[in-house]
Amino acid sequence: MKYVCCIFLFLRARDIWFIGTLIWEIFNGNGATSATSYRQLGSIPRPLSAAYGDLINPNPSLRSSFDKLLESPFIQNNSLVECLLFLEEIQLKDPGEKQTFFTSLPDKVDQFPSHINERKVLPLLFNAYEFGSSGSAVLPTLFKLGKRLSDSDYKKRIVPIITKLFASTDRMTRFRLLQQLDIYVEHLTPAVVNDDIFSHICSGFTDQEPAIREATVKNTHFPSDSSNEQTIHHSMEF
Repeated sequence: MKYVCCIFLFLRARDIWFIGTLIWEIFNGNGATSATSYRQLGSIPRPLSAAYGDLINPNPSLRSSFDKLLESPFIQNNSLVECLLFLEEIQLKDPGEKQTFFTSLPDKVDQFPSHINERKVLPLLFNAYEFGSSGSAVLPTLFKLGKRLSDSDYKKRIVPIITKLFASTDRMTRFRLLQQLDIYVEHLTPAVVNDDIFSHICSGFTDQEPAIREATVKNTHFPSDSSNEQTIHHSMEF
């Protein structure tokens, strides 16, 4: 029995240490060269440092428990955890909750590690747009995180969303896209502008809403650089 207890304690201590190393990898990436690397906090948030230190204590008998980690203030009151949970459960949220969440999200992502934004938050935003009926509400955060993508990734992951939103019948969506055209216009190819976007932009000239007409006039020159001359002249004839 004593032998079995020793084995259990050993396995428990080992598992707790592995949880600690997983936390290190989450915040610092796959860059540990040896066991001593885990003694350096790196990008681990300060509020989590005490709980993390208990998990990787060199003395196995002094290592903390997983339950204590969950009770950590970093876990209990953490904007990153709350953000990820909300995005994962986006289909269960009502429109009011979504509006409040996406309004505050652009400021919150500045506090998150960049690799978590790119590898976790950004894919969840794509999912929120595709399946969560979030529409243009995702745009401010999407454009903010998109600045860190390469041009090829931007064209592959974000431009398709932009083209879909331009085709939307929701006028507020097109208005938001026009207002922020200078943010993403450099990633639009002539083919995308001519085939998917330009006609929707030009429809703003005759829109009933003065703000949309004004935004259209102010921003039409941006895609002109990417659009071929024939498309522009044909549009202006009408």
